[in-house]
Amino acid sequence: QALMLAFPGVIINCVLTALFCVYAFPYSWSWAEAITFGSIVSATDPVAVVSILSDLGASPRLSTLIEGESLLNDGSAFVLYQIALQFVKGEDPSAEAVVGQFCLLTFGGIAIGLLFGIASVVWLRLVFNDQRIEIIITVSSCF
Repeated sequence: QALMLAFPGVIINCVLTALFCVYAFPYSWSWAEAITFGSIVSATDPVAVVSILSDLGASPRLSTLIEGESLLNDGSAFVLYQIALQFVKGEDPSAEAVVGQFCLLTFGGIAIGLLFGIASVVWLRLVFNDQRIEIIITVSSCF
């Protein structure tokens, strides 16, 4: 469900922001610049929404869905930004290059995340009840 909300939402938000930038701003932005700007500002932050939902007593499933959708929003916006940035730089990538970069960023990020996650779990199993080392492994593995 979060995947169905995230990527189309980022695309729609990015396109609407780009339309506004091209037609309402007096800066004479190109479409590539407007889409790049739209990809930067299109990712939403759910901190306030999740806080309000917890105060109202909403179901934890709804909060989890919103947080998951936000993570996917951030990833989708980053992929869109990287692709739009090529056009701003003056490069003219082919459709195959754009699809290839999209797949590389999307699936490469998943692969690297899984690799670091598995390595962290294995490393944490080797270290037992050493709080400093456990905290260092946990914090450093996400960066």
